[in-house]
Amino acid sequence: MEHSNSRHEPPLKRMRPSNVDRISNLPDAMITHILSLMQVTDAVRTQLLSKQWRYAWTSSPGLIFSGKGNYLEDEDVKVINNALMLHKGPIISLSLFNIGCLRDGSDTPVNVWVQCAVDKRIEVLDLDVNECPNSYMLPHSLFLCDTLKEFRLIASEFNPTSSVFWKSLKKLTLQFVKNLSNDKIHKIITSSPVLESLNLLVCSGFSQIIVSSNSSKLRNLVISYQEDNVNEVGKGAKLLVISVPSITSLEISGYMGRRYCKLEDVSSLEQASFRFCMSAIAENHEVRKTVCRRMMYWLLRNTSHVAKLSLGTWCTQVSNLVLLLFQ
Repeated sequence: MEHSNSRHEPPLKRMRPSNVDRISNLPDAMITHILSLMQVTDAVRTQLLSKQWRYAWTSSPGLIFSGKGNYLEDEDVKVINNALMLHKGPIISLSLFNIGCLRDGSDTPVNVWVQCAVDKRIEVLDLDVNECPNSYMLPHSLFLCDTLKEFRLIASEFNPTSSVFWKSLKKLTLQFVKNLSNDKIHKIITSSPVLESLNLLVCSGFSQIIVSSNSSKLRNLVISYQEDNVNEVGKGAKLLVISVPSITSLEISGYMGRRYCKLEDVSSLEQASFRFCMSAIAENHEVRKTVCRRMMYWLLRNTSHVAKLSLGTWCTQVSNLVLLLFQ
């Protein structure tokens, strides 16, 4: 049967090589989109593909560069400098990953690059300078950039200037920042009238997030800890107070050490995720165990109105102990 059916199938035709330049015939919008997904060094090389691609990268809405380690080569700096200088703008997004110092120990011109992006109406900035031992003072103009909508900073320090006004900023992510004080968080929130999402990932230095304004647009709050950044707690316990009546989503995760969490006004909360753990519950000390149980009790009580509640293993174990105590 297989042999007889095969006689009725049309013969396969050999594909003839085409002389059509399909790359050059791509729409300009598609070319610039492709280039926006490539690293700057690769995007520049595409000018060898065809005449149409020769200067296409200078109109790419996004520029991406990733370093290879703790040091940047002089050639890498030249590539970024030329890419920003020759870009026709606007630059919708700029991503600079793993930016370290030059081999001689001097700083890379990150501020020059950021300033250039601000001048070209940047909307999304992703900046990772955590590989560099030197701290960067971000340019003052960045804190007054009226086009910035998303900003992600991975750095050991974050020093907003005295004047901050991010009128378009909707999402802010800070990671590995060690000097994030309560005043800085308050300044960020009050100076960003349309801020919707705030992510504080492995940051330290703050003990409260309090928003009293009814006009706040903040909806999503994410806080994460890890073992390396809880040594600030020292021998005594510290309290993390969260009072943001506008948030609808809250996530707390990671290893909190001896830091306790207290929720005050979270009346608009619709979903919450508690996936953290603490050192106190693992130790044979009844007083501290009781404190952990009491904390979980109040967390559950203050989130009893949420539609979706997610608990990690540690929180589930403590919550089960709380339920047993109140049966």
